[in-house]
Amino acid sequence: MQAVQMLDAELVFRQIRPKPSDLHKGTSGKLFLVAGSRAFRGAAVMASLGALRSGCGYVTLASTADVCREVACHLIPPTFAVLEENEAGRIRAQSAGSILRQGAGYDTLLLGCGLGLDKDTSALVETLIGGWKRPLVLDADGINAAAGRISMLREAPGSLILTPHEGEMARLLETTASWVHEHRREAVLRLAAEARVTAVLKGPHTLIASPDGTLLENTSGNSGLAKAGSGDILSGMIASFAAQGICPLWAAACGVYLHGAAADRTAGRLSKYCMQPPDLLDDLPALFLQNGR
Repeated sequence: MQAVQMLDAELVFRQIRPKPSDLHKGTSGKLFLVAGSRAFRGAAVMASLGALRSGCGYVTLASTADVCREVACHLIPPTFAVLEENEAGRIRAQSAGSILRQGAGYDTLLLGCGLGLDKDTSALVETLIGGWKRPLVLDADGINAAAGRISMLREAPGSLILTPHEGEMARLLETTASWVHEHRREAVLRLAAEARVTAVLKGPHTLIASPDGTLLENTSGNSGLAKAGSGDILSGMIASFAAQGICPLWAAACGVYLHGAAADRTAGRLSKYCMQPPDLLDDLPALFLQNGR
């Protein structure tokens, strides 16, 4: 059986360095976030919140005009790149060139939260995976657009971090969700090896695998996270750490552990029933302060 390393605060905060005194926004991580659609505007809000609260210096949301307006009502820090939308209110495939041009000076791309799924989404995801040469975090409908296309993932010029739940993992591997549920370690290691990606299999005791066979298991989190929007916040956190220069495996590990640890504090404060995804971001700062960050 593959050896697994259990995550804890000590391991995670070895990867997150204290902020140096001479840091500025351009050197503390720049994230280009492609997310949202008419039907899923909140996903872009959640992903942006997760990225900003995790220390990223500069976040730009690239989305449709409606989504950008919605996010602007909730958040002040992000800048925006307004993209064309199709009849369903999703980002047009032709926007890929604009994304690659405008994102050229950014450290990491986050792609997929709330995009919706149609021909435009599939073409957009394919072009961006093939054209982005730096770390790329693929989530939600970005993952669904890549389902069954392992060769496309394997040939990506940049390092990829994928964050599927069991159903999305099943679609990626062209198997069943029940098989993934019964073989979680095998599934995450298989995806990481075959696609040459960092794979994050979400769920109780989230698993993280790298192409070289390293396997990490999370020890934090609770069932209060089983609510729409939690995954979007997690993706924003992982992408933020990647943009700040943490390697893909540990960017994923830091995001996963801290997302769960904050949620444990939130559950103690608000209960698993009443807590909502954004609430955990109010409990995240205490973890950083407690560990001298």
